[in-house]
Amino acid sequence: GYVYWINSKPLKATTLNNNALYTSGTVFAKNYTTIENWLTGSKESNSINQKVTFQSDEILALKTLDGLNAGIPLDFVAIDIVGNVRDTEHPTIGAYEFVVAELPAMESGYPVLSGDVTYNSAVVTVKVTANAEVYYLLKNDEKEPSVEDVIAADNKVSVSKGQETAIPLTELKQYTEYYAFFVLKGLADGQLSEVIAMSAFTTVYAPTSVSTFEDVTVTETGFEDGTARFNGFVVEEITDGIEDSRKAAKLQTEGTVTLINTSDGLILTGFYLKSDADVTISASKGQLEISTRTIASTQDRWIYYSLKEWGEITSITLSSKGNVYIDNFSGNPQKLMVTADDKTVSEGESVILTSDVSGGVSPYTYSWRNSKNEILSTEEQYSFVPQECGDYTLTVTDAWDETATITVRVIVTGEAAAATFENLYLDSESYWMGDPEESMSSFVSGSYKFSNYYEPDYATWAYFGYSNVTSTVYNPADFPSNQFGAAAGSGVHESENYAVAYASSYFGPTQVEVLNNPEGDVVKGCYVTNTAWVKYVTEQGTGMNSSGKEDANLPFTIGDYYKIIATGDNGNSAEFYLVDYRNSAEGIVVDTWEWFDLTSLGKVKKITFTVDGSRKNDWGTTIPTYFCLDDFNGTESIPEGLSNSDTDNCKVYLSGDMLRFEQCSGYTFSIYNINGTLSDKFNIDDDYQTIRLNKEKGLYIVVGMNGKNTITRKIQLR
Repeated sequence: GYVYWINSKPLKATTLNNNALYTSGTVFAKNYTTIENWLTGSKESNSINQKVTFQSDEILALKTLDGLNAGIPLDFVAIDIVGNVRDTEHPTIGAYEFVVAELPAMESGYPVLSGDVTYNSAVVTVKVTANAEVYYLLKNDEKEPSVEDVIAADNKVSVSKGQETAIPLTELKQYTEYYAFFVLKGLADGQLSEVIAMSAFTTVYAPTSVSTFEDVTVTETGFEDGTARFNGFVVEEITDGIEDSRKAAKLQTEGTVTLINTSDGLILTGFYLKSDADVTISASKGQLEISTRTIASTQDRWIYYSLKEWGEITSITLSSKGNVYIDNFSGNPQKLMVTADDKTVSEGESVILTSDVSGGVSPYTYSWRNSKNEILSTEEQYSFVPQECGDYTLTVTDAWDETATITVRVIVTGEAAAATFENLYLDSESYWMGDPEESMSSFVSGSYKFSNYYEPDYATWAYFGYSNVTSTVYNPADFPSNQFGAAAGSGVHESENYAVAYASSYFGPTQVEVLNNPEGDVVKGCYVTNTAWVKYVTEQGTGMNSSGKEDANLPFTIGDYYKIIATGDNGNSAEFYLVDYRNSAEGIVVDTWEWFDLTSLGKVKKITFTVDGSRKNDWGTTIPTYFCLDDFNGTESIPEGLSNSDTDNCKVYLSGDMLRFEQCSGYTFSIYNINGTLSDKFNIDDDYQTIRLNKEKGLYIVVGMNGKNTITRKIQLR
């Protein structure tokens, strides 16, 4: 490269001095062709052109001074880079002060072992009094070698004065005693020290490694592989190996496997075994035989045989009259896995749940549970007559207590069964918002599948979950549990479980799928109510302004509404108003279970639920898009002794102490207490009318008639 480079632009003033450099080249410039010409012409002063001899490629201290003691003394540079004191009158140019050579020696306490000694390596740390090459030699006996022997081994490392340097010793043998010897050769003048000995150290036994036989010569009969020696075996190529195995060891009537990484015995994992006859296995610890066992023929299938229960052993012996192969000795079993197929069965028929188990360590134990987490069977297979669609979970446990789980969905075709959600397990006052292992999942109840979406990392869910939370109080601080409280305080008819829908358009369709008939079915209806959250925002505001309005913190008033829309895959739809202030400032906020008639949808395979509300911004409704659902395709409750004939489109809803009547103009309604005593009677004149009930808490029967039709409702004032 360039020693000097001056830009072609004219320089008004340039001063160069006190430079140390070396060049033997020339530059064919206009005025200067040698360094001497340059120094003369540029008037550069106190600079030298000198080739430097370093002590080694790694240690750049000077081997000879060669006129480099021409530095300028500086008070703040009293020592060099390695701590040598600078000459106060003529310091050496560069990072290293020139030091007269001396015979190198190890500093006190060195050499020394540092870190752990492994089965095949150790680390020795050295520290020397002068720059030196450290030669070393390892032996298995304590007889001291000559200086020449150590040098001849040519194991060396350059070491700076006073600097700790680690020397890795590799390719050692397990459980072997070693003696290390060192000779120091001065880098400045080549002086040699005497032989320096270090205390002996012993490597440990190698950790157990798997004998895979992949690198063993096929015809060998006595060989080592992994950390074991095999006698009485021949390695052969195979085509049915575990995973990618291409070779296995075949037993020659009788064979012994001896561990070469222990003298006291080790607890081993096991190995893979394949046989077409019984195999006798005996285990020993040293000269003591621990136990002998017989393994039944594996029917030419690979199985994993565990050795853990044998305890500490040093060898095993196998014998058999048949063909016996072993593989992956001291390896681990494949991961325990279980697979099973979903089942579809006709109503009233029996179904047998089965599975395929692989991997792990036999024997296996089985536990079948239903969606209520009740144990149904501990047999390998489970046979029963299902009453409704359901999920059945099988947990398989192997001999090492490893487990694998799979869920089998049983679909029952035929007459539809209502989805009550009582078949689903929940702890007290809890909820299910999704499967933490699957973002897209579903659950079943009755004859119906309810979609679910869940991202646990973001505490985000959508579509359907289920709950048994009884609190009707919404607390904004209780996220995410505050999403799962029904305004009614329980399931319909005081049941425990109910479904909760989060029908956010952002996540896509919130769907229920009919399972009992692949051609679809008519769904009579379901019970619905608000969540405590929706009821809360009708009183406190949604917390977000509607487009063009300042209504974020205003309670609902005339014109406001919140409704569910159910749409079949045939395009038919039905609506239900959970909040209705469309025609009155004293609107209805549903907080009891109300029947949502879905018969108008006709025969459907799927029903998609969406919601809509009066309060909206550019992204949609600001009302929380939740509602609760129960008894899907159940039956609307009618008090005993009362009939419910065709009611045209007249519907009656209760919210708090307010009765709402939709399309009931011309009806006369009578209200009876639970004893059948008439307590009120009135006419309905408008299509949408609301009446406040000033009555004591309790159960009442509402009966409406228009001369042709009768409607009957049971209501509970709380």
